[in-house]
Amino acid sequence: MNKNILFVGVDVDDKFFHLFGLVAGAGFDKEIRVSPTTNAITKKLLDWKREFGAEEVRVCYEASYIGFTLQRALVTL
Repeated sequence: MNKNILFVGVDVDDKFFHLFGLVAGAGFDKEIRVSPTTNAITKKLLDWKREFGAEEVRVCYEASYIGFTLQRALVTL
């Protein structure tokens, strides 16, 4: 049985986190931007996970000084 996996790409800058999410083969894809806080991105990832019913979320992010802080927060979640 295949798991529904939500894949999310994140580009970070000082003004916004830009997110693109998709579930392969399921017709789900969205692109948004959120305020550059871990709370904002965490809320959106959990919203998307619930909206699609994904069992797993995988995130690819930009490895910058902002991205490392974000990575630690997402791993904790």
